[in-house]
Amino acid sequence: MNVGIVMPLGDKRGGAELMLLQLLRANKRTAGVAYSLVFLEDGPLVEESAALGYPVRVIPAGKLRQPGRLLSTQWKIYGWLKQERIRIVVSWMSKGHLYAGPAARLARVAAVWYQHGIPAGTRMDRVINAIPARAVACPSNAARSAQLRAA
Repeated sequence: MNVGIVMPLGDKRGGAELMLLQLLRANKRTAGVAYSLVFLEDGPLVEESAALGYPVRVIPAGKLRQPGRLLSTQWKIYGWLKQERIRIVVSWMSKGHLYAGPAARLARVAAVWYQHGIPAGTRMDRVINAIPARAVACPSNAARSAQLRAA
């Protein structure tokens, strides 16, 4: 099964990035799942993922305050989903879901959101929560509880 991951960061900054690398390393032993990745910025995480043998693509997203770039990036992700015949797309973190969620809906691909952080209840959190997802995965009970309150 072709699974896509959209990761907003290309740099190793913290726990969410390390979780992605753990998943990619563990997947080397998992039969039947083929991951393909899109990063919204370039950096060492892109290179490390490629070195593990995964197909990676960088689609520079720019800043969220650039609505034209947001739509252009979503459209490019849609094209990637179709080209790679992705069956499930995992939005890695909130920003990943902002870009991948609408593209997945348009492409009729199942969207799963890995919500690593704890939503703060901002307007942006409310916008992202409104984007459909088949499931929201959280790494802790605190993140899960906060996500349930925000939904």
